[in-house]
This record gives sequence, C-alpha cells and structure tokens, in this order.
Amino acid sequence: MGSILRPVLLMEKLGRAGFGAISGAAAVAPILAIAAAPSVGAALLGLGGVPALLGTGTALALGALCLGAFVTRQPLQ
Repeated sequence: MGSILRPVLLMEKLGRAGFGAISGAAAVAPILAIAAAPSVGAALLGLGGVPALLGTGTALALGALCLGAFVTRQPLQ
C-alpha cells in the first residue's frame, strides 16, 4: 500500500514540477537504511548481544514515534 501511495502523496504535496528528482531524493534514505540494516544488526549483535539489538530497535521506534508526533502536530493559533 505504501509503495502505491508514495508517488501520489509526493505529487499532491510537492507538485508535478521536478517530480522525478524529488521522488528519487525521497527514496535515498529508505534504500540506504534497507542496505545497511543487516550489517548494523550484526555489529550490534556482536558488540552487545540480543539486549543491545532490542534496545537499539526500541529506541529507534520511540524516536520515530516522537518525530512523527512532532511533525504532525497542529500549530498553535
């Protein structure tokens, strides 16, 4: 569902001008994260074991939740 809606939402919010460049730039971070995840996970597992891996995952999820709440909040009037 996200892969279908992503271009529609990008075009709706940012317009059609330069859509290819904007879409490509928006795709860089997820692609890099997907590529780096196995290596980072293996390094965490080797350094601190399962608790380090789970703690890092939990911290990243909480950080994403806080960032999402901050970005979607309504401005004060």
